[in-house]
Amino acid sequence: DLSVNEGLDLFLNYNFSKSTIKRDVGEPLEWKDVDWKIYESMKFDGRKDFAKVAKEVGVWPKTVQSHFYNQVLPRCTVGHYFFPKGYDFYDKAFLRITSEYEQGIVKALEKLPCTTHVFPLEKELILILYHESINKVMDTIQKMEEVGIIDNYLLYIPLTYGF
Repeated sequence: DLSVNEGLDLFLNYNFSKSTIKRDVGEPLEWKDVDWKIYESMKFDGRKDFAKVAKEVGVWPKTVQSHFYNQVLPRCTVGHYFFPKGYDFYDKAFLRITSEYEQGIVKALEKLPCTTHVFPLEKELILILYHESINKVMDTIQKMEEVGIIDNYLLYIPLTYGF
């Protein structure tokens, strides 16, 4: 029952401490060709019937089941998205942020009532922030910069053609 604006107020008042996100690089995937085919078939629907996947891939359903549970799924991150008013209700902001408080920022995003995507780059974070007011988002980010939580930021604005 929280609006994004109320969530941003809670986000801003979070008790931040200096800590960055680890950027460990895992070992390369050593999947077989069949694993990649199963992944490609199921990446948008993990509940897809194994028999349908087997037909697409050209293997037995038990082979799909075994590879999916033993090879593919353990190497995937499953996202759970939440948009209480529906995805189309929210606007999106694409932000690049540099901060020594990365872990706190990510933890504080839990105060928001809907999903935020976080992509750690080499020395900065990319946030795709779903919101109801870009003015409120920018006020919050600017205040965080003023108090030293954020070192710098950049809001990217998409260009639209032919609409």
